[in-house]
Amino acid sequence: MKIFSGFLFLFTQLQSGFSEVFNIPLNSEASYKLYWSPNYELKSIKFEIHLTPSLNKGDWFALGFSNYGDFSYADYCFVLRDENGHYSIQDVWSDDDLVKIDERSQDCDSFSWSVRYNVTRFSFDRKFDTCDGDDYVIEDGTTHIVWLRGTLDLNSNEIDVDSIPLTSAIEQGMERTQLMKTLNPDNLNNREKSWSYVFHNTKFHVPAEETTYWCRVIRLPSELSETKHHVIQFESAIQPSSEGIVHHMELFHCIAPPEDDIPLYEGPCSSPTKPAPVESCKSVIAAWAMGALPFKYPKETGRPVGGASSNPYVMLEVHYNNPEHKTGIIDSSGLRLLISKTLRRYDAGIMELGLEYTDKMAIPPRTPHFTLTGYCTSECTTVSIPSQGIKIFGSQLHTHLTGRRVVTRHIRNGRELAELNRDNHYSPHFQEIRLLKHAVTLLPGDALVTTCVYNTARAQRNVEDSLLRMRCVQLHPLLPL
Repeated sequence: MKIFSGFLFLFTQLQSGFSEVFNIPLNSEASYKLYWSPNYELKSIKFEIHLTPSLNKGDWFALGFSNYGDFSYADYCFVLRDENGHYSIQDVWSDDDLVKIDERSQDCDSFSWSVRYNVTRFSFDRKFDTCDGDDYVIEDGTTHIVWLRGTLDLNSNEIDVDSIPLTSAIEQGMERTQLMKTLNPDNLNNREKSWSYVFHNTKFHVPAEETTYWCRVIRLPSELSETKHHVIQFESAIQPSSEGIVHHMELFHCIAPPEDDIPLYEGPCSSPTKPAPVESCKSVIAAWAMGALPFKYPKETGRPVGGASSNPYVMLEVHYNNPEHKTGIIDSSGLRLLISKTLRRYDAGIMELGLEYTDKMAIPPRTPHFTLTGYCTSECTTVSIPSQGIKIFGSQLHTHLTGRRVVTRHIRNGRELAELNRDNHYSPHFQEIRLLKHAVTLLPGDALVTTCVYNTARAQRNVEDSLLRMRCVQLHPLLPL
């Protein structure tokens, strides 16, 4: 995903406080797009939606926010084009079956619209928290964006939004993103010599299946494998034709002796034929998910890569999301790393928190709410953290398939400080390294407590099934103070 730098119909008129504009495609063709800009002073977000083809008379489009991607019990802004060609917006919510008008308040504010070149554009403002019990509270973690498109019979005597069944939508979709982005500062030093390198798939024929995880082992180019460099930024490098298909990507370093050769495996990530040495490729270098910004390291630090003492192999993992089972997609997308030969003052590292990945952490099936907690104790940080402490500036939350919520708490001298990170609507299908709003200082003797909440209500297999063996990990880029 990129910050959109071209012309936008309404964002040219953004008021003070709104800054960067972000966007994601809402469908696989990217013919429906969502743009937004958060305003942390006003505690609100300006949204803009582009729809191609345009809405006809009687057509409606609803953009909503959902806890975990369900269309029922979601909070929507409902846009209708009437018989005169004019557009209106209403704040609505849904129960099991029907759309309901929010009688308490209308919180889809500052509505504007335009139609040009068969594209409908409309925008509205929405507060983070409207104090309306029927409305979704926009938080710092993952938001599940849901949308519906349908048509009303304008010849009926009365158009009643309250009577619209959810099943009447002719199109629908769901995407995940973080709406409350951390705004990126400029992280480049004027004298820094950097170059970019893309680790990518090569003309991969994406299967006509909803979910595909594809792994490819790549040897570092010689200039990287021979000399230590710093990764100072990473971002997605997605083919335009794959924009709505590539869901998330990760690049892992293979943790093995520098002289070991790792087989250049290319295939399904969970294949039983995957060579055993490939399992060593598990140290995260970069992670991107749909809607993520370029991740920029602070000016004084970089993620080390390469060098004579480091194994020269990495593995790219790409998750393709193809719910429409499209055929003929050939993809060469990947991750673009901005790399500097001029080493910065500090090497950034990765600290993992949580639980061992063992059978004793198994989760029982048919359990809607099951909690596991891992402890990084004060005794541990006393001996492992330098006396001056370290700074944590980024975080990646991680669980396996049934994880629903993750939080890491920070304890010092028996007192709980501000939470390090929280995602109340976590999805294992949306994992990215996120910059924290504020860097956190971790001192020797501090404790970090990571709690994961799981939902296995739909799981029928016994506790020994490997899909139910969960782990709870948080990755922190960090640097010395």
